[in-house]
Amino acid sequence: MTPQLRELKRRLKTFGVSSCHVRRRNIISFSAQKWTDDDPLVPRDTMLFFHYPDESAAERWAARELDRTTGVHGAACRAPEERWVFVSDDGHVYVMGQGDDGAEKPVGAKLQINAVKSIGGFAYVVGAGRAVFRRTGPNRWLRLSDAAMARGEPDALGFDDIDGFSERDVYACGGRGHLWSFDGHAWRRRNVPTDRG
Repeated sequence: MTPQLRELKRRLKTFGVSSCHVRRRNIISFSAQKWTDDDPLVPRDTMLFFHYPDESAAERWAARELDRTTGVHGAACRAPEERWVFVSDDGHVYVMGQGDDGAEKPVGAKLQINAVKSIGGFAYVVGAGRAVFRRTGPNRWLRLSDAAMARGEPDALGFDDIDGFSERDVYACGGRGHLWSFDGHAWRRRNVPTDRG
């Protein structure tokens, strides 16, 4: 076992995996954090681990250290170029792939991010205040949501997740049965028969 692989194995034992992302059947990533206390609002050491099952034993695992954060979300995207796109809870962006690895401008100022998904190949993020953004290029995020979507709702209500079938068929959801759909031009609130959080 190489010294690099020994160090990676040691780190894998001290970090707890928080999510898994699949780019292809043979390119998989895991986001992980070192939990030294139980408070989820405390920033902690964060790493990305990458697994390449078809490679030789020495090349099968890799890792990248990120800034300390409370959490990180990620997706494998194909547009506008093939990249991993990772976004921390506070909106900081880290991209990897095709030899272009590094930080980008944050998604938005003081924005709480709850999820990142690849829809139609593009990275989409959702968060507090019913915010929805799409990454259109390096350092460029297009806001798709509008202020009217959050009007009359408590600030705590936001979107917890997003998914879709294409850029013209996107769905964002939050607590208390809040579901919205986007047809590529406008958002529409959908009725869901629940108000559970």
